[in-house]
Amino acid sequence: MKYDEATKLARFLAGSATMLPDAVDEVDMSAPDRKAFLDMVRRLERDARELEAQAMAKNADGMQTSLVTIRGTCNECHSQFADLAGPIQFGSAN
Repeated sequence: MKYDEATKLARFLAGSATMLPDAVDEVDMSAPDRKAFLDMVRRLERDARELEAQAMAKNADGMQTSLVTIRGTCNECHSQFADLAGPIQFGSAN
C-alpha cells in the first residue's frame, strides 16, 4: 500500500473513532461498561494517530506495530461489546 494512502486511511480511522461516543450516547449500558467502551475508543483514536504518523514517516515496521495494536483493540472491543459492536471481519491486504 502506498504511504500516502495509508496516511489517509489512518486519519479516517482516527476521525471515525471520535464519532463513536456520540453513536452510543443513547445506548443503555452500565457506567463501568461505558467507561471501558470510551477508554477503548480513546485507545483506537490514539493508535490510529500513531499509525498515521508512522505512515507519514514511511516507517513500514512502525506501521505494522501500530496495526497489530489497533487489531487488538478492535478485537477486544468487539468481543466485550458483541451485542453493540457486532462481529468483526478484517479484510485481506491484497
